[in-house]
Amino acid sequence: KELLKKLEQSTLTTKLSEYFDASRGNTVWGYWAITHRKRPDVGGNEFFYLNEDKVKQYDIPRECLYPLLSSPRYAKYFTFGENDWKNIKCKEAECYLFLCHKPRNELPEPVLRYVKSGEGPDATIKTRNGNPVSETAASQARSNNREFFYDWYDLGGVIPVKAFASYYAQYWNRFIYVANFPAALALDADLVALIPRKGVELDDQEYKALLAYLNSSIAKLYFEVHGRSTGGGALALEANTLNDTPVIDVKKLSRSDVEKLAQLFDKLESEARRLGGADSVENVFGSELA
Repeated sequence: KELLKKLEQSTLTTKLSEYFDASRGNTVWGYWAITHRKRPDVGGNEFFYLNEDKVKQYDIPRECLYPLLSSPRYAKYFTFGENDWKNIKCKEAECYLFLCHKPRNELPEPVLRYVKSGEGPDATIKTRNGNPVSETAASQARSNNREFFYDWYDLGGVIPVKAFASYYAQYWNRFIYVANFPAALALDADLVALIPRKGVELDDQEYKALLAYLNSSIAKLYFEVHGRSTGGGALALEANTLNDTPVIDVKKLSRSDVEKLAQLFDKLESEARRLGGADSVENVFGSELA
């Protein structure tokens, strides 16, 4: 605690909330849900999460699809790029998010048919408990807030982010850099998105320097003290905890220090790739990663 107090008092640290607003996932719905004390999950992965086969089956146009990271288990390293996403796609996993921010009377016919498959007594796409997706709490919340969402099927949009973390972790809440990804990547609610605050601009080196710190044992100590234990040995990073986290102020560091930290992040990523992943404890403790 003495170490953490010194960090908080340092002139070279600031709260993470000075740069970002932490959110469970990065859909407009997820961000809205967090700020309105509701669960941020989409309310029916069966409907909103698609693989390539399902896209073809329902003839869903590409403009209604976003590349998706549907689970932390697919993010094995400290960066996540387009090739990592393509590997998920090749494995026929759920790799697309259905997102159509339009009123019902403007939906193309294939999209309207798909929406109808998730609603009403004739629904063919249902949740695990056998109810239409349109009847989940999340879907109903969207349907009842038409100033933000057109209807239950509308997730509002995807907010572009360059960094995210695992919400749950058994040993290490990894912070991951979105690298070489031309489109906005949609993130599941089990991933904590770092949404840049208005007016904040960080270049690649500054992002990497910040992530080098957030992946360090110093940050890990803070999360162990302030994170929420799930009771099963896992640690959950709540958005408010992450927002209050003291981090290095990359705008106050010298450029040479920023570049040195960015190089350390690159070395961390290189070692994780060499080991085949940083997603299991065997690949962390006892290795150069530790």
